[in-house]
Amino acid sequence: MTVVDVGANVGNVTVAAADVVGDSGRVVAYEPGHAAAQLLRERCRQRACVEVRQTAVSNVCGHMFFFIDPSKSTSATLFASVAAETAERTRVPVCSLDSEMDALPAVDFMKIDAQGAEGRILDGARRLLKRDKPLLIFELWLPGLRSAGTSADVMLQRLAGLGYHFHPVNAKGAVGNDLRMRALLDGTLRSAAINVLAHPRRWPSRRWLDVVPPST
Repeated sequence: MTVVDVGANVGNVTVAAADVVGDSGRVVAYEPGHAAAQLLRERCRQRACVEVRQTAVSNVCGHMFFFIDPSKSTSATLFASVAAETAERTRVPVCSLDSEMDALPAVDFMKIDAQGAEGRILDGARRLLKRDKPLLIFELWLPGLRSAGTSADVMLQRLAGLGYHFHPVNAKGAVGNDLRMRALLDGTLRSAAINVLAHPRRWPSRRWLDVVPPST
């Protein structure tokens, strides 16, 4: 099994994924922040299945400025308009997942938490999504998406065109009421963000049946 973690930060999801896939699987973690990537590599030093790629992900390849809040690394973003006032700017490499596709085996699960870049990341992964139809979990944060010039409605419509269905999930991974997504898009939800589970119509596939969660 292969897991891709985009916006891995210090690796909470990466580590959990590595424990699930084990030595026979693979976890590819993308994290552009230098300090976060260093901590991530240290945490995963004994996990041979993890590969850390210190780059941002978008729908283009090249370099971009990356804004990191020194007091809260999880608020790092590629977009100045939603960066903290105290954020420090650094230049980082950027790739698209389609540009990485030849170097990736079939992807089973992908988590994306990129502070507004989610739409661009998915737009730059259309060939990979068509090839593999992975299960997706991503953040739907409207201010961040707008800062990237992304329409949440268009982003979801494009995914739906690839055969995906959507459900909101809470911090514990429980699936919530689908009406929360519409309320978010309509501007009637108190929160400005929710996490979304996106699955292809044929999911769950046979390859998920043998997955055993890590012991607590």
